[in-house]
Amino acid sequence: MNSEYNILVGSLILDMLEIDDESINTILKETKIEATFKNRLLIKYREYVISEEEIINAIKCLIKNGYISILDEKGNLILETYNKSVISSKNNIFCRITKKGSEYYKSIYNVVWNE
Repeated sequence: MNSEYNILVGSLILDMLEIDDESINTILKETKIEATFKNRLLIKYREYVISEEEIINAIKCLIKNGYISILDEKGNLILETYNKSVISSKNNIFCRITKKGSEYYKSIYNVVWNE
């Protein structure tokens, strides 16, 4: 996978998490380029099809870099580093953007979004 598209997928996940915590399952379902916001992206990203593998790899990378933390269904922090079991518990595991992740998202915003 091209690192340019890694930034795209990571940015879409962080954009979602800027609004609210989300389950791994929701992130896997909703991290795709949709018509409702497609025109907000730079032209080169508008037709890109994101695979589930790319989303999982982006989640791993975001955790590894400290941009998101992993929570249980009650909102308790359970992981700050990637663990394979996280992906297998898709509905009961949630992601939350960290302060570092929010700062990173702001720094790459113009790399992905056409605003």
